[in-house]
Amino acid sequence: MLKDFKNQGKNVGELSQCRTKNGLIRNVRRFKKIELRKLSNQKHRDPLNANLREKYHIVLTEYKKLLYRKRTEYYSSKITELVESTEDPDKKRLWQCLKSMDGTRKD
Repeated sequence: MLKDFKNQGKNVGELSQCRTKNGLIRNVRRFKKIELRKLSNQKHRDPLNANLREKYHIVLTEYKKLLYRKRTEYYSSKITELVESTEDPDKKRLWQCLKSMDGTRKD
């Protein structure tokens, strides 16, 4: 299945950038999304196939759990970073953390 992910038209630089940025997690999330899309397309072609519908439902719940877990991990890490930066006398770090949370500054 990972072989299918590599052949999705992504160049090598983009894949290595994903690995260095957030490790394998970003690749897993992207892979789950691709797998979910493939199953969705198959389900639309053959709507009466119970096996496909069951696989789609399983992958969809796994994908939603993955997104929820990643979202909560991100916000909990940002909250701890904010708490640590409030104790720091340099307020520049606090504002950088706040800006990174709302998307005005990239990490």
